[in-house]
Amino acid sequence: MAPGSARARRDVRRAWLFLLLILPAFVLAALVDKELLSLQGYDAGDSAVPLRATLVAGGSALLVLIAPGVSALFYGLRARRHSDPAGTAPGLAGGTVAAALLLLNIVALVVRR
Repeated sequence: MAPGSARARRDVRRAWLFLLLILPAFVLAALVDKELLSLQGYDAGDSAVPLRATLVAGGSALLVLIAPGVSALFYGLRARRHSDPAGTAPGLAGGTVAAALLLLNIVALVVRR
């Protein structure tokens, strides 16, 4: 494909859009975590929440949290593959944010247990 192809430009726009969606994903992930814990009969502030309930609620919230970053990485790399280097910045930023959030949540789970 040509460097300025419509598909490559569309992928760059999508990568930037998903990068912007990381901020609302924080709020949505917190709501998902709280609601899934309450559906299982636990309060979000309880210190005695079983591991299974934590993994169900926290894992689902983590997926909501990292999905925009992973999507930005996907579309950014796809734009780069279609010869548009403008996809590199949002792609790498989204991938870095998603990896950092995943690592921070895993470390928090291990330290809390």
